[in-house]
Amino acid sequence: MIKLIKSYYWVLFSLMMLFSLYVISTYSLCEWDESRNGVNAYEMLQNGHYFGLYYDGVIDTWNTKPPLLTWLICLSYKAFGFSVFALRIPVFLSFIGTLFFLYKIIVKFESHKLAMYCLEILISCKAFLGYHIAINGDFDMVLVFFLTAGLYYFIKFYFDNYNYALLYSSLFISCAFLTKGPPAFIYLPGLFIFLLLNKSFLKTIKKPQFWIAFLILLIFIGVWYFNSRNYVFSGKSHYGSNNPIETLFMHDTFNRIFSGDFKSDTTRQYDFVLSVLEARFGIWFFTGILLSLIFLIVKKNNMKRYFHILLKKPLVSLSFCLSVPICILLTFSANQNSWYLAPVFIFFAILLGYLIVYFESMFKFHLFFIIAFTTASVSQIMYLNKLSVETNVTFKNNPKYSGNQYYLLENPKNLKHFKQNMNLYFKWNHNTCVRLNIDSLRTLNSRDRIMISVTDYPLLKGIPINVENNIEDYLFFSLKSN
Repeated sequence: MIKLIKSYYWVLFSLMMLFSLYVISTYSLCEWDESRNGVNAYEMLQNGHYFGLYYDGVIDTWNTKPPLLTWLICLSYKAFGFSVFALRIPVFLSFIGTLFFLYKIIVKFESHKLAMYCLEILISCKAFLGYHIAINGDFDMVLVFFLTAGLYYFIKFYFDNYNYALLYSSLFISCAFLTKGPPAFIYLPGLFIFLLLNKSFLKTIKKPQFWIAFLILLIFIGVWYFNSRNYVFSGKSHYGSNNPIETLFMHDTFNRIFSGDFKSDTTRQYDFVLSVLEARFGIWFFTGILLSLIFLIVKKNNMKRYFHILLKKPLVSLSFCLSVPICILLTFSANQNSWYLAPVFIFFAILLGYLIVYFESMFKFHLFFIIAFTTASVSQIMYLNKLSVETNVTFKNNPKYSGNQYYLLENPKNLKHFKQNMNLYFKWNHNTCVRLNIDSLRTLNSRDRIMISVTDYPLLKGIPINVENNIEDYLFFSLKSN
């Protein structure tokens, strides 16, 4: 029976991974970060500037993050060609890497069963496999991978007395900085609290490996800093800054937390953490609430003792120390996006895993996780399938103009913005963008066509388009076959 259950877990886990891999190659480019990252990588391959980001031929004044993710996308472009799959596969591999290091962290302290429960929770919900994280070409999943790997080697340093593991941890944190900048240090306050609570802070900083690790981190940051000084904006950026350094540290980090650089409405949502966990974890969030209530009712007389025992577990105390400061910071942040909480998701999965294991052992209900995992997996598959079907954009041959090899964009209805994502589609197709004449435009009545407002997207900057004076509000664009 146990063998059968384990086989079922592995089969469902594998199916979820394969379906997620399929989805990242089938649904359309998303506007903003993902598409801009794709353009940055495309232009890096074209102009050979591997240490500065360019957009439409000039230094990018919006995305000024370090270039590691862009390098990974460039390598992927080289391996797989220009496509959404190539853009997203480095991020998806980071998701797999995160699961790998998370598994190693958990089995260091607890059972293989708990580790697999945590992995299966994360594969069957939108925590990572949702918008802007593991299924898009964005920064956050790569950041979480390097943070998790760095945390694993910190644990080896602290609990195994393997001093040189701290150097590996520093290398991974440095890579996290080269991915997204200052968010690479998001775990440091929690690690500081953990060391203080365990009266190990002074002992740690007295080790020579600590200072070598610190020096490694400074070298990586310094190399990026002095290189970025060479990339001075030709004019003021969107934020009014003059260079990538000021933009990254002041506008993209400090002001993102404390002011309204990124949105006009800076009203704090004080239930931000709970609302994100509910949206991202779905069924698992409500499972956690249900199990917590059951424990409060059944074990109310011994609750204090159970809670004390839990906090004595190193993995539980470490999870609380690392996640609580992040949650407090984001609760009071002026800008609150669900993916900002991504570094905390692994700890929620760990704590929920503990609850489920305790519940099963206490009530001898060993089918509970099978039921919950199956239900969550079905829900996640439905979400991913809907995402793929509703937003998929493909290039469909227009039968009326097949002789001229004109193509329409198919199913564009859920693309709310036609800016950076359309720019990238056109660049991938070697800028062979042509416009049908105005008479042809009037005869086309297909719901598959895509209309781009000239006022919203003036002339697709950088794309060779012949614009006639008698065109009024809209142009119809198509892609010529390569």
